[in-house]
Amino acid sequence: MTEEELIEVKNEIITGDCLEVMKGFVAESVDLTITSPPYLLLKEYETKQTIAEYLTFILQVMKEIYRITKMGGRVCWNVPNQMRRNSYGELWSPMAESFQLLKQANFRFFDVIIWNQGYADSATAWGSWCSPSAPFIRHQTESILVFYKGLWKIQHKGKSDLEPREFMSLTKGELWEIKPETQNREHPAPFPIELPSRCIKLFSYIGDVVLDPFCGSGTTAVACHELNRKYVGIEISEEYANIAKARIKLHQEQLKLTET
Repeated sequence: MTEEELIEVKNEIITGDCLEVMKGFVAESVDLTITSPPYLLLKEYETKQTIAEYLTFILQVMKEIYRITKMGGRVCWNVPNQMRRNSYGELWSPMAESFQLLKQANFRFFDVIIWNQGYADSATAWGSWCSPSAPFIRHQTESILVFYKGLWKIQHKGKSDLEPREFMSLTKGELWEIKPETQNREHPAPFPIELPSRCIKLFSYIGDVVLDPFCGSGTTAVACHELNRKYVGIEISEEYANIAKARIKLHQEQLKLTET
């Protein structure tokens, strides 16, 4: 692909493999990436891969995100702390693996935000009941890994939409209490819009470009539209990409109604 064929990112949901799509983007054109990648649970929308193949792919994605991220740009990478592929699979840590892969991709570490989902009391995966034989830890948190390119300080001036009380709330501790979305007909693994909304306001200016390379049903894009950021979402499933486009269109129509 020639330099003339590279494209500037814009408000768009693109259907395709994110690794291939991002190769067409101009270098250093993204301010912030917010994503929750596929978890290799062998869902119908996931590519069938071994853990090694999956991690190789994720590293390639991260390297491409690094190329298209501006100096001072940030990445918010949401993953579980530990999981297993199926009932009998070996436990592994997407958080630990992602942490190391982001470093391999040349991003620099800033912090880890703990997303407390608050549903452990209703979980029933006890393992060995009242026995040390094989107990199971019932996780109610996930991690948001915050990394950056080159410099932590954003290298351009912009307008913030953070109010003082909101800023203090988001920065006074690493624990974010946000109820998870339930599985729905739109997507089996959505995350709540409050999660990308907090990241967008805390880590970007109004008008900045936000990328979600695994955009699913478009939650990050909807949050960007609501908060006056430019967005680009990439989704390999045409079904979910169409759902994301429909959600954006509906949000646009709702905003027009509130403005009249």
